[in-house]
Formats: sequence, structure tokens, C-alpha cells
Amino acid sequence: MRRCIILIFTLLLSTTLFAQRPWTELSTLEQREVLASRRVNEAMRRVMRGDIAVSKLDRATRTEILERVTTRSSDANTAALYVYLYNLLREGDGSMSRLDVRMLSLHTAPMLAAWSSNAEDGRAMNFAYSLGKRRANIGKTAVGGVLKKMSKKRFAEYGELVASFSRAVEIIAASESAGKRAFEDITPPAQAEDRFLYLSGEEYAAITATITPVVGTLPAAITLLEIEAREECIVWSGAYHTALKENIGRNTSLVHSTTYDIEYLTLIDTNDNSYTVENELYLLPSHHFLVMERGKNPESLLLGRVTQRGGIEIIGRVYIDHGRKLRDLKVTAEALYLSVEGSRGVEYLMLPLK
Repeated sequence: MRRCIILIFTLLLSTTLFAQRPWTELSTLEQREVLASRRVNEAMRRVMRGDIAVSKLDRATRTEILERVTTRSSDANTAALYVYLYNLLREGDGSMSRLDVRMLSLHTAPMLAAWSSNAEDGRAMNFAYSLGKRRANIGKTAVGGVLKKMSKKRFAEYGELVASFSRAVEIIAASESAGKRAFEDITPPAQAEDRFLYLSGEEYAAITATITPVVGTLPAAITLLEIEAREECIVWSGAYHTALKENIGRNTSLVHSTTYDIEYLTLIDTNDNSYTVENELYLLPSHHFLVMERGKNPESLLLGRVTQRGGIEIIGRVYIDHGRKLRDLKVTAEALYLSVEGSRGVEYLMLPLK
């Protein structure tokens, strides 16, 4: 008999979980019953009645509501209200990641139900951003527990959603971890003393490039999930970052970053010094490197070198001045060759490399 009661209870519990509906899908009568219950305080009722806009809430009232909705509720409809109100109050920049984890732990079913509704398109990815950022800053264990809970059999109805969410958390955490060492350096290097020499068109045509950029452009995202995860990182963190495996020197590393309109690299040396450059980096056998800086006025070339101990030194910048516009370039171990166009037409230049 006892075993039969346990089986019936388990069946009822699972049915309740899978029957979970978002707040917006409850009937008017069901919503009224929840709002009239003792589980809902007056501050919550004022917001739901429209007496006060969420943007007008003072800090004390906002805190009061958050403290209530981030508690456990055995009533499915009340839990749906808690999730609805939390999403109204929630910040999308990841600053509420601790509460995000708590909500997902306490109200797993109603959160997943809300994400599955058409009204919540995009909400799951923003939660993934929050958890990914938390994982990068605090560690895997900070979000591992809630991801494990979401993957349990009783939430199998949302299995595909949970798998996608977990993958998005991984993608974003990797970007946030790499981004800790990526930044845009605003310190302008000195002008280098190197000077261009002139070539003929025939001499330029005879040159064969033997060195290509160390890093190509960021490959296109393969899946919609990757596209959305990258987008979330760019919106809230300013860029999507990727730690690269390319080796430019002893104990050095590279981070590739992309925003809506530019890509850039951060070179990190053995002393943990970082240097941000455009993503057209050429590494020479002599361990010198050059970076082609396109699109500026005037366009320029950044010169540097990697020391034997893994330090990075910026030598300086050489400008392609006089209103010239870069058309083409070729790099060999001995020199950089440019085809440029200016007021005097097409010209061919050479810069000897050390």
C-alpha cells in the first residue's frame, strides 16, 4: 500500500511539473486568485495592477519584491508570478547572476516554461550570458549545480532547450574568460624611423609573398546558437573574445576579439603585459612582427618584436602618408611591399624588415 501511495505521489508531482504554465498563459481568474493570496505582498500587487511602473520603484520596494520572488513556492501559479515579476525587475548585464542562479534553482520548471513561450524569445540567451559571465569570474562550480539540476529527468520535456542553454553558457564563459586579458590600448606608439623605398611596377609584380597573417578573420558562426551567443557578448561586454592557439613566442598568447564593426588582437607576453593591435598581424622569422593598420587616415604600419624570453616590444609606427590609400601588400622575410594609390596615381613601395 505504501509503495502504491509513493508511486501515485510521484506521478502527480511529475504531472504538475510538466503542466507548468507561464504567468501570461494563466486565465484571468487564476491570476486574480494568486494576487489575492497571502503569498503575494502589497508591493507586488501594486506593480501587477499597474499602480506603479517598474522603472519608478524605489530601491526599498524593489528589494522587497526581489526578496519575495526569490523564495520557494509549492504553488505552480504563484511560482509563475514570481518568475514573471523577477523578469520585470531583472538587469540584463549579468550583475544579478547570483539571483539568476537562485531563481533557476528554486523555480526551474516555471523558468523553463517561460522560456518555452513565444513571449520569452531571447530571454534564455540573456540568462546564459549571466551564468557564463559568473562561471568565468567565479568558477565552474558557481553554475554547475543549477545546470545539473536543469538536466534531470523530471525536466526532460525541456531537454533540447536545456542542452542549448548549457552550450550557450560554455560559449559565453569562454569568451568572458578570454576577454579578461583583452583591451583596447589607447597609448599611441612613437613614430618609427624606418622609411619606404620606391619600386617599379615590374619589380612589385615579380615579388611573391611568403608570409601570411598569423590570424585570419573570425570564422562565421556555424549554428544559430553560436550567432546568438556571440551577439549577447557583444551587446553586454562590448566584444566576443576567443583565446587562440597560435604561438608567437615563448609564454606568449593571443586573444581575438570582434565587435559589430571591427576585429582586433591582444598580444599578451610572458610578463602579462598586453598590447592591442588590428587583426592583420605578420610574424617574421627574425621574431619581429608587423601589423597593417587599415582604414585610418593616414594608414600605417606598426612594427614590433618578440624577445627570446617572451617579452613584446613595440618599435613604432610607420605612416603611409601623403593621402595614399593601400591597394595591396606582399610580405616576405626581408621586406614589406605595398601597392598604394594617391594623388600621383599608383605607386609601389618597399620597407626593408630587420
